[in-house]
Amino acid sequence: MAEKEVPYHIREIQLPQNLAASYTANGVGNRITGLGRLNVFIGPNNSGKSRLLRGLFSVERLEYGPTDEISERVRKCVSEIRDMLDACETDANTREDIEATLRRCLPGQQIEGTDKIRLIDGQLDAGRCWEHLIRHNPFDVGHLRNQFVELRLRLRDALKRSLSAGRPATTFKYVFVPQLRGLRFIGEDEDLYLKRTESDYLPGTRGDRSQLALEGLDVFTGQTLHRELTSRLLGSLSNRKQVADFERYLSCAFYDARPVTLIPRWNEKQVYIKIGEEKELPVHQLGDGIQHTIILTLPLFLHRHNNLLLFVEEPELYLHPGFQRKFIELVLNEEDANWQVFVATHSHQFLDITIDRSECAVYRLRKELDEESENPDERDAKFFIERATDKDFSLLSELGVRNSSVLLSNCTIWVEGITDRMYLRRYFDLYQEHLIAEHEKRDDGSPPPHRYMEDLHYSFVEYSGDNIEHWSFLDDGETATDVDRLCGRLLLITDADGTLSEDTDEDKVERHKKLENKLGDRFYRLPCREVENLVSSKVLLNVVRMYEGEDADLNEAITEANYREQYLGTFIEQKVLEGRPSKRPARTLPPYSDKSGTIKDKSKFAEKALEHIKSFDDMSDAAKDLAKRMYEFVAKMNGHGQASTSTE
Repeated sequence: MAEKEVPYHIREIQLPQNLAASYTANGVGNRITGLGRLNVFIGPNNSGKSRLLRGLFSVERLEYGPTDEISERVRKCVSEIRDMLDACETDANTREDIEATLRRCLPGQQIEGTDKIRLIDGQLDAGRCWEHLIRHNPFDVGHLRNQFVELRLRLRDALKRSLSAGRPATTFKYVFVPQLRGLRFIGEDEDLYLKRTESDYLPGTRGDRSQLALEGLDVFTGQTLHRELTSRLLGSLSNRKQVADFERYLSCAFYDARPVTLIPRWNEKQVYIKIGEEKELPVHQLGDGIQHTIILTLPLFLHRHNNLLLFVEEPELYLHPGFQRKFIELVLNEEDANWQVFVATHSHQFLDITIDRSECAVYRLRKELDEESENPDERDAKFFIERATDKDFSLLSELGVRNSSVLLSNCTIWVEGITDRMYLRRYFDLYQEHLIAEHEKRDDGSPPPHRYMEDLHYSFVEYSGDNIEHWSFLDDGETATDVDRLCGRLLLITDADGTLSEDTDEDKVERHKKLENKLGDRFYRLPCREVENLVSSKVLLNVVRMYEGEDADLNEAITEANYREQYLGTFIEQKVLEGRPSKRPARTLPPYSDKSGTIKDKSKFAEKALEHIKSFDDMSDAAKDLAKRMYEFVAKMNGHGQASTSTE
């Protein structure tokens, strides 16, 4: 029995000429590598992802790279040579020379394949490297020599194969689903969505798209649904089967296997849909989610065996996360379909659904302004494409981090738990309000301070407390580079608990030293035991009164310095209540402290505290300093340098 033919998938794409000047992939290359069946471009607003998507779609001929098998063979050889060098004694300069050569041999680097082979023959010359290895490794030199020669020859052979495997001998069908789309017909005789899309984004691209033949449809906005269905239902048997397959998909995915029939009424130019025994209705009377799912999925069925490349702008538009999952499952689960899908998205749900699927590739885009531009007011933008790896995702999972929070925002503020997020979010917002109010008071004509939005300019990330000890970039191994790249735009905030003189945890102290050495000013240890200790004495007393009653006899003389390093639960019981019985209802005593002495039921306590933190003046001095530090970090990460942050 003949082996079933596996659909060809592109593994690498060279950036087209219209993008190569401003886009860089993988740090130094001009090739997007590691492509999967579903390829997700993410990044902040104006990071270049939609422009990249349209650029890949509109170029007349994409240059495709070698198959995944050959690329992986090259990577494996490089990895084994690195492992061999790790086991050898080498001087730093020679090791760096060899490492630089190996990096340039990897797929995706901006260097021709023939030049890579010359590098192997020159920089990795067997004789020169062999002399070095003998000089530093006097034992078992025969084994080392054989191992090195074998690996070098395998790497050279793999590079030669990648040259001959370049562009596949096949053609691809391109379909682009733009952001401007819908099934409600808005043009009498022409597709106005298509016309606007062409005018704005696709001028001068392949062919005259306004005169597209039905079989040559490239841009699908949903406006031609009636024409698409009519053409196929009146066409060949295979055309009719395409529509029947799509109807079965809608039936199973959305209507509990009730029969679905699509009816393009000739005299109305409208498509009706009949579901089970229900009366047929115009398709635009369906929910917006179903309408947009039809737009996303119909091209897959119409061109499923045409080596289809489908490009979709913001597939999440109008879609419930459940419908986003339906689209993703269709893309990934049709094993015999010859399609690959490329999307640009802002959706947390879309990213979190795809991130653990091996058939998906996630690419993060970021933008930087060219510092060398002659006119500082009109600087060119440079865009960088970085592929997030499975190692990245497993690392974040170990830390208890939601992947999308790291990958979708301009920068992140890492905190130890939900209550830290609650307090710091309020402190950050109040600090921004304070800056704006102070600017308005001055009325000196200076530009107002920037206002930053959560999940756009920054995100909070909860790293699950002690899980930070598993953070691999504290190691000296190869993972350090990956983690630093993934999380390089972060501010890490940690409690001082465990580093104070009275209960020092030496392991935690050492971990904090490593983090501080690695992160520099992006590491912030609270000047108090825990985030709860940041609350002002006024707020603390007000919260205790909410539990004890307005007439409670409390110690009004406490100051923030009294409890900065104390376990706050125990401090309330011993110093605020001064040992008097508490009225706070509690299943188990004591009323405020848990076994360690910290606050019991921290979330409820935080909710009550936030009711009394309504202005900048309600914050302690330590909280104000931390809010300023967070603001300055976010400003810098969003390209605003050292913003004015005066609190005077």
